Amino acid sequence: MKQQIVCTLALCAALAGCAKETPAVKGVVKSAVVEDTLITGIDWMLMEVRNGDVITTLDRQKFAEGMEDFFRLRFDVVDGENRLSGTAAPNRYSAPYTPGDDNTLTIGLVISTKMAAFREPEGLTESEFFGYISQISRWNLLDEGRLELTTTTKDGSVATLIFSPHPTIEETIEETDQIKKAP
Repeated sequence: MKQQIVCTLALCAALAGCAKETPAVKGVVKSAVVEDTLITGIDWMLMEVRNGDVITTLDRQKFAEGMEDFFRLRFDVVDGENRLSGTAAPNRYSAPYTPGDDNTLTIGLVISTKMAAFREPEGLTESEFFGYISQISRWNLLDEGRLELTTTTKDGSVATLIFSPHPTIEETIEETDQIKKAP
């Protein structure tokens, strides 16, 4: 027992000695943990998926009752670790992420609850959403305050996910109407 404690302390000391601070990237970045950026601490709601010539707009007016919170995400720092979390359709999920230079992101293993989905919103399945989330490679904050996440599909093509800050349901309906009218 004493030997295990000594070994554990030695390992902790060795790992602490290996820790290094990384240079700042687009805000404050220390030890590869985003402490404060324009995208952390905000609930983001998926509004659109652009996959090649196919653009899928999620019409939240048509979402059935209880589906209003589907396809959301949030970037946070939890206990010193970068965490991506949210709600798919209907499962909650979480994954570690690592920020890089020039708004790049690496997403770790996505874990989720395993609730049965009796129905999913039209246009996007939970499985497709998880596929997109697990392959996110870059983020960009658009002029309108929307979050653009670049991802790769199963076939290797590039797709873009467009999120808006999570508003009230009334604001969501108004925004969906505006997207439909946009060119």
